[in-house]
Amino acid sequence: MVQTLKKVENEEQLTMLLSARGQSGPELTDISDKKKLSNSEMMLCVAAWAALRKGIEVEMHSLADYFGDRPLTDFSQTSLLERIAKADGILLSGPVYFGDRSSLAHDLLRLIRNNEGIIQGKVFAGLSVGAKRNGGQETCLIYQMQDFLHEGCIAVGNDSGTTSQYGGTCHAGEMGSGTDDAYGVRTTIGTGNRIAEVIKLLDMAKPFRLKDKPRIGMFILQDKKGLCTDFVRRSIIDSPLADKADFKLFDLAEETVRRCLGCVVCPREIGPDAEYRCTVRNKDDIFSRIHTDLADLDAMLFGGYSPIRFAGLSSIYQSFIERTRYIRRSDYLFANRLVAPFLLQDIGSSEHLSIRIMTSTIRHNTIMHRPIVFHRGEDGIIGADKTIAHLDNFVNTASVTTAGKLLFSADTENQTKYQPFGYTLSSQRDAEPETVRIRQALYRKRHENVLKNIAERLEKIA
Repeated sequence: MVQTLKKVENEEQLTMLLSARGQSGPELTDISDKKKLSNSEMMLCVAAWAALRKGIEVEMHSLADYFGDRPLTDFSQTSLLERIAKADGILLSGPVYFGDRSSLAHDLLRLIRNNEGIIQGKVFAGLSVGAKRNGGQETCLIYQMQDFLHEGCIAVGNDSGTTSQYGGTCHAGEMGSGTDDAYGVRTTIGTGNRIAEVIKLLDMAKPFRLKDKPRIGMFILQDKKGLCTDFVRRSIIDSPLADKADFKLFDLAEETVRRCLGCVVCPREIGPDAEYRCTVRNKDDIFSRIHTDLADLDAMLFGGYSPIRFAGLSSIYQSFIERTRYIRRSDYLFANRLVAPFLLQDIGSSEHLSIRIMTSTIRHNTIMHRPIVFHRGEDGIIGADKTIAHLDNFVNTASVTTAGKLLFSADTENQTKYQPFGYTLSSQRDAEPETVRIRQALYRKRHENVLKNIAERLEKIA
């Protein structure tokens, strides 16, 4: 099937091919030879085709061949592990069951968990198929993304061309009906594009290293009497980790963030990335003050203190996330930056803030790292060494993604652009000749800045 996909030239041909294979013929045992494909396999083929077109080699495997009631004797879980170990990324496609993944996907995850470290540093992305438009596809993608992050993957969603969400979401019931969902197919293609882009980005970085340190922003968005801020300064800013990264602390929990106005046209004007262009212009609003810093960061840690008792807690978390709407619409200013939730969390806290941070920030076309969570008990931090190791991995990964982001962006075809899907006035403005002219000039300026940064910040490894 992979060889056949390589010969497909456009989306229309792909849809015709998969529609035929989804509706006729007996179901055989190997996905590469099947004449009938499930909707999940069809979506996997769609994403694989997108990745192939980006120059990524693809192997496709049916999990039923390795798990389930009657796994094939010709295949073993050991051989699957060997293939996973050699891969640069994992693209998982499956049906939704009550808003969660299938038992076959769970069996795969269980195998990975029993072989700790086997997917460390690999890129993960997901596809989900539900019988209804709101059939649990997004919750399925969120749950399994969280699980793969905790096993060491970095994760991505679908690409900016399909509005950077959690992955491919297809609406399909009967066998072979998946290709009827045009938008679902587009998000699936976008997911194949996205995982391919990040694999290429990481590969491009291998012969290079940063001359300087990665610039990492730490955003304390909620705190109680400076508890988290003091911890960060004492345990991170003034620790040996500061020798490996240029940490910039944003202590914002008691600052003012005006709410998003939900403007029909956002941002209010087209301009340089370093220029603040949100409609909200109140002098006490933090975004007008920190925007230039935001534009200069390589990686970001968002979070703060997550308590058991909320009395006395200062938090701007929700309003801060809400206001990043203008940043997302500014052609994904945070695109391809490494991001993770960062928390000082009381044992027993039920806030689930790390999941909320992950699901919000990945929609900025970012690369997601596992959460960095320091667990706080009555007698101090529990398991601090392991969490510091996770933070150290974040710093090391940020060095690689920063180099890769610069090199990847040097190709003008790889510049991200926000697509105002569902916003008619924004779409009309984007199509105006003057807007197109300004954008083209902006893209040229961005490219010049990228080339300058490559010259200033990267060097070849001897």
